[in-house]
Amino acid sequence: MFCEVCGARMEENAMFCDTCGHRVMGEDAPQPVVQQQTYAPPPPPVAPQQQQFAPVPPVTRPTRKTGPAFIEFNEVSKQYIMGEVKIDALDHASFDIEEGELCLIIGSSGAGKTTALNVLGGIDSVTGGQVQVDGRTITSLSNKQLIDYRRNQVGFVFQFYNLIPNLTALENVEIATQLSKNPLKPEQVLNMVGLQDRMDSFPAQLSGGEQQRVSIARALAKNPRLLLCDEPTGALDYETGKQILQLLQDTCRQTGTTVVIISHNMAFEPIADRVVRMRSGQVYDLTVNPSPMNVADLEW
Repeated sequence: MFCEVCGARMEENAMFCDTCGHRVMGEDAPQPVVQQQTYAPPPPPVAPQQQQFAPVPPVTRPTRKTGPAFIEFNEVSKQYIMGEVKIDALDHASFDIEEGELCLIIGSSGAGKTTALNVLGGIDSVTGGQVQVDGRTITSLSNKQLIDYRRNQVGFVFQFYNLIPNLTALENVEIATQLSKNPLKPEQVLNMVGLQDRMDSFPAQLSGGEQQRVSIARALAKNPRLLLCDEPTGALDYETGKQILQLLQDTCRQTGTTVVIISHNMAFEPIADRVVRMRSGQVYDLTVNPSPMNVADLEW
């Protein structure tokens, strides 16, 4: 079987994904079995290549519809109890996101932004409040319904790539297409992210930026309506991080995919359609930017 979050192959009796750590949440989830994991040694690394992106023509932004927003985060609370200590990861947090927007959730470490992203992705449950995505209350779904939601509606991009080391870039993306009902062609999405010449390369033969682009291609191959990105530039240098931000902005503009990025870097705010600022598990400010800056013009 495969992990419905990152697409990695899992043993039949596995309870956790060895690649991303996701816990199997289905009603028929297997019991944990301790097994020794072995990996084939990766090929020797090669020198990274600088990728060039063609300029993206401006497109007409979608007209904002009246009525409920695409994402409605309503008075959401998430509490963890550790012995006698109670930790409020989210404390009655509320915000909306329109379809086709690039939304940036900003906050320092411990602000609750990763918990908010996990709730949006159907990975974490809530203690109180509700979350609606396209009119569907995902906080009321069963475990099996959440699996279907994660497989077919949501794409995940992690800070640390989570690629399978003994599979090529193309094979890493192909795994995700086996999880979705309406996937895109793996070759198509790898071409979209500028890796048409690196499809047969293993992760160890790719630079950090190229590996992150493979992980974005893997998420896009599921053809999701919602793309959730957890600190996608956190492990990258300045120039490579800028390329990844440009790719995410282009994806939002060209495909209409709703993109949510969490970061602690406030310098990214001008490129977003909407900025949600969090502190101590609460949303203390929300800004809508009518004219987002192009990533190419951003400096930090």
